[in-house]
Amino acid sequence: MADILVASLEVLNDEKDEKRLALFRKTLPTIIVATIFIAVAMACYGWYKNRIVEHNKETGDMFIDLASGQVADLSVRNNSLDQWRSFA
Repeated sequence: MADILVASLEVLNDEKDEKRLALFRKTLPTIIVATIFIAVAMACYGWYKNRIVEHNKETGDMFIDLASGQVADLSVRNNSLDQWRSFA
């Protein structure tokens, strides 16, 4: 009698495992696409933030050069200062 109960439990467990496997197979492509989308979004966000930081570094370096008087060409210096005044 106990053998019949154990066998029926094993059959029920096998059926549950088959349902889980079928569900996993259905959701796997969705999970892969979502993962790729998230990775691309993170890469784009990192690139955008890096671009802003690089622009700020270049602008800061230009301002330091202008403020210290290291720019030899006065027209470049005046144009840069005019651009700085337009941002302020």
